Amino acid sequence: MLHGTGGDENDLLPLGAALAGDAVLLSPRGQVSEHGANRWFRRLPEGVFDTDDDPEPT
Repeated sequence: MLHGTGGDENDLLPLGAALAGDAVLLSPRGQVSEHGANRWFRRLPEGVFDTDDDPEPT
């Protein structure tokens, strides 16, 4: 269960339980904070690319 921007690990648990009540649910929290809102990735200005994470060419 992956929450959206500003959500947390508890937001989607009721939905997961409703969809698959017997399933084990994993619900991690995004580790990036943007003005107090949880996110999964840094937000960059439009047209700016995060090339530091690109793998080196082989």
